[in-house]
Parts: sequence; C-alpha cells; structure tokens
Amino acid sequence: MFSFKADITFVDVYRKNPVPGPTSYRPLLFFSDKLNRSGEIWIEKGELLEMNQTYKDLLITIRVYQDLDPYKEFFVGRTFVLAEGVPVIGVGKITTIIGERL
Repeated sequence: MFSFKADITFVDVYRKNPVPGPTSYRPLLFFSDKLNRSGEIWIEKGELLEMNQTYKDLLITIRVYQDLDPYKEFFVGRTFVLAEGVPVIGVGKITTIIGERL
C-alpha cells in the first residue's frame, strides 16, 4: 500500500449524490493513459464528499504492484483524474507523499 494526500475537486456530471462517511470510497485514479490504480479515500463518520466541491489534503491509499516504482511515479504536483468506471467524477493533484504502509 502506498499513501499520499491530494487536493480533489469533484464534478457532478455523472455522480449526483454525495459519498457519506464512515466508509472508504474507491474510485479509479488515472495518472496517465498507461497508469491507473484503484484508490481508497477514507471518509470519517459524519463527513460527506459533496459533488462540485474541492477538498484539500484528502488521504488516499493505493495498492502498489511490482510493475512500478511508486516513488518515481507518484510525486508532489502530479495530477490525476478520478472515475467511477468510465465517467470522470473529478480531478486531483498530489500535495504530500506519505509513502508505503503495511
């Protein structure tokens, strides 16, 4: 597992309902046409991720496989797109690298 924090802006073109906590939300994260991962965003009890809102420093955890070096691929300032299947639901930018977690 590899973790980082990111600023994320959600759009409501596809998803209309907020994501309520407590739960983990698992959108697809597209860093390029060749690099995508399933992400995990933890939402605390009582919080909502509303569409058409920007959130600062959300904690995101992704599974890292042997096909990439996470410290080379993920860096502060790297942008990505969030999707639920094919529809885009937001955009993000990495703000802090936390690193590998067990």
